[in-house]
Amino acid sequence: MGIGADWGLKNLETAVAFTEATLTAEAAVQTEADTERDATSQIRLLLGDEGFASYQECQKEFPARTLVDQFNKQLGPFPISAIQRGALARVIEAEPTEVASGLAGDFTVRELVSPGGLDGRFEAQAESNQRILQAAAGFLSPEQVESLRLMQVSNMSAQKGTVLRILRKL
Repeated sequence: MGIGADWGLKNLETAVAFTEATLTAEAAVQTEADTERDATSQIRLLLGDEGFASYQECQKEFPARTLVDQFNKQLGPFPISAIQRGALARVIEAEPTEVASGLAGDFTVRELVSPGGLDGRFEAQAESNQRILQAAAGFLSPEQVESLRLMQVSNMSAQKGTVLRILRKL
């Protein structure tokens, strides 16, 4: 937890330095890469090779778990079945990792400092959301698909608002 918190804080500091013009976009992206490499090394040392492999698998599954749980909670007293949960998770896991992480709310310094980074991020997420909806139509009811679509729209709107607040406060 501490390593992850330090990693996130360092990335936030990097974004602040960029917005204050004390760091170029290229330097900010490099700092993010260095921070990720250092944190990953610390995690590998802490967990060992076998534990690190489990950590990587957990990280890969994080977006799907998060989004499926959010969707299931949104349905309230009419949750999806275990089979539907598994199918939806597999559909999300089939998306590119960086896009799926974005759907779950993760941002990168690269996206914040690159002129087209956020536009590209949101475009890729919109395309991913469409693929997920199309696949989900095969195992969710029409009402559930519509609920999933509404969740996707809400998430994208919330993420755009969060980015604007971050960039204004930084």
